[in-house]
Amino acid sequence: MELIGVGEAARRLGRSEARVRQLLRSGALPGERVSGVWLVDATAIRERGSYALGPGRPLAPPHAWRVITAIDALTSDPHLPPVSALADLAAGMVGGSRRRLVENLRRAPGGDRWRSWLASRAVTRRYTATETIAYRLLSDGRVSIGGARGLAAAGSLAARPSDGIDAYVREADAGTVIAAHGLEAEPTGPVRLRIVSDVVGAVSGLVAGRSAPVAACLVDLLDSADPASRVTAERRLQHLVDALHRLRDGPAP
Repeated sequence: MELIGVGEAARRLGRSEARVRQLLRSGALPGERVSGVWLVDATAIRERGSYALGPGRPLAPPHAWRVITAIDALTSDPHLPPVSALADLAAGMVGGSRRRLVENLRRAPGGDRWRSWLASRAVTRRYTATETIAYRLLSDGRVSIGGARGLAAAGSLAARPSDGIDAYVREADAGTVIAAHGLEAEPTGPVRLRIVSDVVGAVSGLVAGRSAPVAACLVDLLDSADPASRVTAERRLQHLVDALHRLRDGPAP
């Protein structure tokens, strides 16, 4: 991983250093804190492009997961109009959180930009593993299966070997899971362990031992080495965007 300072990151992004630090703290911009100093993942800046304000700007972790769980609720019943489904979903939320969720859903970007929009849902670390270790990892009760395998488990998509392995794990469990399976760090490894911040808590809707929400799995698929899988994910996300944008015509709950 190529790490650069906050000043250089701010220059490349065309943002202030304060804004870059805010993105780092929220998890929207990948980086590490070393001896009290923030360092930014330069590769992520090149891959994800600008973190500009406006539709599609990266959401903070809790907001990213609220969007993901909301989309699952909105799409679980194809006969329920999106506005009605959103009203049911938001009924138990306090005013500020409800308004923020509705606004985020209405401002959903095109399907090809969801990778950066929901980047803060987890910190991704890549590993290499034998087929046996990978199977054990996916069977680990502390892990939620994402990506193509998560969609396949939900009967939503057939997984391809080139899609790799996506597994979500809570931050508190990450170290023990990595050690238990002897995962070896590898920048281009096929195993993508997606570590969810403990600050997210139950908001994520992740259930250990089960598949991750469909929206999260589709965004995972944008990292696939298989072009066909990436195109499939973009198309399905775009269908979700089209449905979400219809919320603009309905009243906010």
